Amino acid sequence: KLAPGEHYIAVREVWTAGRPATENVSDWYTLTATWKAPEPGHETEPDDVASAALPIAVGETMRGMLGRVDDVDYYYVRGDGGGTLGGEVTGVPGADLRVVVLPAGSTMGPPGPLPAGAKVFDAGGVGAGERIDGVAWARGTPGPLVVIERKVLRAAGPDSPRTILGLDAEYALSLRLKP
Repeated sequence: KLAPGEHYIAVREVWTAGRPATENVSDWYTLTATWKAPEPGHETEPDDVASAALPIAVGETMRGMLGRVDDVDYYYVRGDGGGTLGGEVTGVPGADLRVVVLPAGSTMGPPGPLPAGAKVFDAGGVGAGERIDGVAWARGTPGPLVVIERKVLRAAGPDSPRTILGLDAEYALSLRLKP
C-alpha cells in the first residue's frame, strides 16, 4: 500500500540472536527490489496501530513478517462471535513473539500500554510459536483485535544491551472459534 511519492529502502544485515554480526561495510552487494500486488492471506503494511488493523476471519490463516525492531502487526477478527476464540502463531527462528488480544474498539496497545481487558499470550520463547486460548467473544458483537509483537531480547538485567533480530522469516496466524 504505497502512496504516490518518494520512497526509500533500508539495507541492513539480518541478525540472529546469539550470532555475531558478519557485515563488513567495505563489502559490495547488489540490491534487488520487487513490488507486487497484495496477496490474499498475506499481511500488508501499514498495520502497526489499531486503526490500521487488517481483517482476519475465523478459520483463515494470515501470513506476515515482523521486519524491524519496533514492528507490530494488528488484525481485527471478523465473524459473528458466539464462543471462545483460540488459535496459534507459528514461531520465527531466532525471535521471541508475544500475542496480545485487545477488546474490540481498543485504540491503544503494543508497543504502548495495554488497555483493561487485554489478554497476553507469551509462553513460547525464542523460535517457538504462541497459542491463543480462552478469549470470550459474545455473539453479535465486534471481534477483538489480535496483535503479533516481536519482543526485544535483552541479556540479563535491564541495563544490558538489546539483541536486535532481523526477521525476514514469515509467521502464520490462524484462529478458531469454539462454541
